[in-house]
Parts: sequence; C-alpha cells; structure tokens
Amino acid sequence: MGFLDKLFGEAPEVKAARRAMQADLAVDPRRGFVVGMLAVSYEVDPGYLKAHATEALTQWYDVRSAAAIEAYRFGVPDGGAYDAYRHAFLARAGFAAGMLPEARSWELAFRQAAVVAQRYRSWPEYGEGYLQGHLAYRRSQGDAPARLAEIEASTRARLTKLATTRWAALPFAFA
Repeated sequence: MGFLDKLFGEAPEVKAARRAMQADLAVDPRRGFVVGMLAVSYEVDPGYLKAHATEALTQWYDVRSAAAIEAYRFGVPDGGAYDAYRHAFLARAGFAAGMLPEARSWELAFRQAAVVAQRYRSWPEYGEGYLQGHLAYRRSQGDAPARLAEIEASTRARLTKLATTRWAALPFAFA
C-alpha cells in the first residue's frame, strides 16, 4: 500500500500529521512557528511521524531517553538557525518516539523558536542561516566539496519551493 500512497497521494501517517498540525494551530499559534522552523527539511511536523522519529533519534543521534534529548549537545554547534532547528527537531521527534510528553516537547521547541525569532527577521533569512549552519556542520564532518554542493543545491531548491507556499506567508513572529 505504501507504493500506491506515494503514487496517488500522501501516506496515511502524513495525512494524519497534517490533521494534527491543523489542530495544533487551534491550540497554540506558536506551534505554527515551530512547524515553520522544521519546514526547511520536513513537509510535516516530525512530532507526528513515529517510525521516522524513533529511527532518527536512536540511529542518527543515539538518543534513547528524555534526559538524553534535553542534555544533547552537538559536536560542532553553529549557535544559530541550524542548531535551533536540530534542537526543535529533537524535541518534536522525542514526542513522536514516546520519549517526551507532548507538553514538554512543545516547551523545548518553543525555546528554540524564541531564539530564532530573536536572531532572524524573516523566514528567508532563517532559511539562509539554516543552510549556512548545515554546510558548516557537514564541512566539519569531512564531507567532500561535491557532497557539500549537493546539500547546498537541494536545500536551496527546498527553500525556493517553500517561498511559493504558505510558509512564506506564515508570520515571522513568536510571542
């Protein structure tokens, strides 16, 4: 069924995530800002993608508990958009993976959103900060110039696409 979902539309998990995201906005509009932050890499909030979130936390980050999420420090921090994005991702993925209660997940993500809103003036500026931080991180990990060029091209394409969506119209304000 997964193949047909991809061919003819979204997978049920993604549809459910979109519904949950709509409900989130009704609960607290700040959640929309967090989703805007995560949109540089995700179509939907990873807080609603259980299998992906669990794999990402355990395989990519070697995180298996709430305490590990809260204490996580990146080896090469950029102090800007990329770090804020990664911490917000960990918080939301922690909820999906059952490691964090929903309220704590949002609280941690909101901390990152406040940093982004204070440091950047717009979604495009945040997107550029994310890209530069991502490239700096990948350089520090020894990625070859060709791989860095791929990352830059794909991220710029994603940001260009986002500029034509509701993301660009999403208020860049977190209060």
